[in-house]
Amino acid sequence: MSLSERANYRRNATFQGPQWIPTGFHISDASWDQLRQDLEGVLALHPTLFPDFVPGRRDYGHFEFGPGQTAGSDYTDAWGCVWRAGINGLEGVVVGSPLADLGALPTYQVPDPALQWDREPANWQKARRDVEEARAHGRVARGAVPHGFLFLRLSYLRGFENLMLDMASGAGSWIALSSWSRATTVDWSSTGSSWAWT
Repeated sequence: MSLSERANYRRNATFQGPQWIPTGFHISDASWDQLRQDLEGVLALHPTLFPDFVPGRRDYGHFEFGPGQTAGSDYTDAWGCVWRAGINGLEGVVVGSPLADLGALPTYQVPDPALQWDREPANWQKARRDVEEARAHGRVARGAVPHGFLFLRLSYLRGFENLMLDMASGAGSWIALSSWSRATTVDWSSTGSSWAWT
């Protein structure tokens, strides 16, 4: 008898003999932009690995790479971090940190995760529906924090070197920043998801 994705995932996570090793593939938009139909041919040959693939679905001539992944276009996220991408389809880097100067800390406004996600308005109702649907179909109910996970978010806010100096010197500012960053994970736990990427 075959296990559901969720039951198999739990067996794998607890070392209880899964029927298969859970895997996932993400192909960057930059790879799609470069390889196009050649990449479609590869996915078509492997339906077990790419069960949702539909040939011809992507409109290469009019594809929107999105905020933080469009070359030549700076983007400011909800946290006030300025992103710059060098190649369409690859995540950019932060070139402007809102708390590079700790003098800005007393007036800094953290985005409310109930209303605003990293790059779009929050939609917790949809997140809850997605979790319920995944559970109803025996899939793993997942949640995720925005790109950068928790530690990297701190480096985006302060700048990497500043954050390292804060940690090395025992400055308490990074602890306050960390508690803000964890708030999103707490919100994901309220959806009933099995786990969240952090």
